Formats: sequence, C-alpha cells, structure tokens
Amino acid sequence: MLYQLFYSVSSATDRGTLAQLRNLINRRSVTGAEAVKNSLRAHQDFLDDVLDAHIVTAALQHFGMETRTSRPEKNKPPPLLMLAGRDRQHAWVKSQALEVLETYVKMKDESHAMLSASLQDVVALEEQARRFQNMLTGGKYECDYLNCTKQYKYLGNIKKHLIKDHSEKMIEPSATPDRPTDIPRQMSSLFIKYALLLRDTTDANTFGDGDTL
Repeated sequence: MLYQLFYSVSSATDRGTLAQLRNLINRRSVTGAEAVKNSLRAHQDFLDDVLDAHIVTAALQHFGMETRTSRPEKNKPPPLLMLAGRDRQHAWVKSQALEVLETYVKMKDESHAMLSASLQDVVALEEQARRFQNMLTGGKYECDYLNCTKQYKYLGNIKKHLIKDHSEKMIEPSATPDRPTDIPRQMSSLFIKYALLLRDTTDANTFGDGDTL
C-alpha cells in the first residue's frame, strides 16, 4: 500500500518523494508497487531506509541540530543527566521521543484522513489510465469485457460505453481538491505513520508476537 500511495515516477523531480530518493541513492531494484511482489526484500529495505531517514531528520529538527554530530540547540538534556540513574535517563529519552511523535507524526487526524483520501484518488486515477492504455490497440479502444466486441476511436466514447452498457462509474479528477495546506509536511507525517505500522507488523510476524498483530 505504501508504494501505491507514495511512489510515483512522475514525482521523481519532487524533493523528498520516494521516487526522488530512489534515484538519489540509486536503488535501481526499486521500481514501484507492481514490482513489490517479485522483489520484496529490495522494496522493504528501501522503505526501512527512508523511514530511518525521516526519523533522524525529525530528531535533528527537534533538537535544533544541523548534523548528527552537532550539539543540541533546543530541548537540551538537563545538566548532569549522564550522572543520573538509568531510569531517569530512560524517562528523559522517552519524553523526547513522545514529543517528536506528537510534533512530526501525530498530526491532526482530519488532515491525515483528507490527504490519505486524496492519495487514494490519485492511485485510482492512475490505475484507470493504465486500463485504458491497455485497451488501446491499433488506434482504437477495445472494450475489455468478455464477449464484448465494441471498439471506439476516442477515449470519451469508450468511457460512455462502459458507463451505459456495463454500469461502470468513471473516476474523474476533482476540480477543487480539498487538501491540507502544508502538503510536504503532511505527506512526510503520513508516510512515517504508515511506515511505522508496517515495521511493527513486520517485527510482530518475525518474532511471532500475536498480541501486537
């Protein structure tokens, strides 16, 4: 599902997208949703790497750090924390992790739902476009229903045929899509959320954790 929602070759020039990151680090074995089944490991490893990068980036922003070796400029650890007991150290680290989670992952549910629905619409449109492309033979669109021999020269006519004769509903792009205003941040947040769920599920399967599943 993550590749269907977040991976699109057309977004390869958009900074931070899966397609752009795939090209940046030259992961040639990663080619999108349709290839996941045949090269699962490569696609899973790529998602893990992108998720780790998002988490590290969120942590750097939380602490006001430019690189992993920089000193924190924000949310600095309390003095003498290194001398405190292990329980206190763990408690502080956990509190910071929860703040990162609240700030960079747990965005407003309605914004996530809105963006998720918008991404699903895009996926559906792309699938519909591929279907019509497969229908095109010799300059005409051939109906893909069994025992239907109808052919049409224009895309609009094959759509009308499917609606009238096969009771289908065509998916049309929204003229005024209702989307969150900060798309890049919402996309990153939604990706982290889904990728963390996938990682938890994968770990639960690996270690036989039925309670988590």
